[in-house]
Amino acid sequence: GLAYVRFDSRSPSRSLRARFRTLSSGRVSGELCGANDDCASRYCVNGICCRSACSDGCGQCAGEGGSQRGQCAPKKSGTTCGTGSRFICSGASTSCPTSCVEAESTNVCAAGLVCRDAQCSPFAAECFDDFHALTQTGPVSCGGYRCQSGACAAVCASADDCEPGNVCDFGGRCGPAPSIENPPGGCSVRSASRSGSATSWLAGIVGAVVLLRRARRGRKGVRATF
Repeated sequence: GLAYVRFDSRSPSRSLRARFRTLSSGRVSGELCGANDDCASRYCVNGICCRSACSDGCGQCAGEGGSQRGQCAPKKSGTTCGTGSRFICSGASTSCPTSCVEAESTNVCAAGLVCRDAQCSPFAAECFDDFHALTQTGPVSCGGYRCQSGACAAVCASADDCEPGNVCDFGGRCGPAPSIENPPGGCSVRSASRSGSATSWLAGIVGAVVLLRRARRGRKGVRATF
């Protein structure tokens, strides 16, 4: 309130009179509000009169019933903030992050965003290498298929579409190459042993010599008859 003394000339005695008036500058901190002018502090934050502007992105004014009534308190962890809601609040600070570190992007960037050049940006699919795709959590294997245009292939047209060591079968699937000794379909192919190979060659040579001698004897008998 306000108390003051005023000379009243309208009074017959023209005497001084004491007057008292009550002035209201607005609601106290912690009370509900609809606009800044409703509050004595001139800060109406999230519908509550606050002692400060609480405008750093991750703060909200505490209402009645708590020790922080009318004070700026941190928002819940995971609340989005910043331009385009690209960052998330830590839950411990009233300030919204303004940059990120790639190794810590999952704790700073909103869902669907990754850290690129210290800023949270929309995730763009890309290949980590020929056979791994890059995801928000890191590179992942394409399961033997080639990575193309930021995504793992699902079918193959030739062995070039498969990771080394795999082949492309008739169904367009990449898989391990079949063993030569045990191919699918039945027949088994085995290389001849050295001893078996040598024996075969020796038997062939002996047979050829025997046939040659018989042929010579036959020729001699024919000449004697004439």
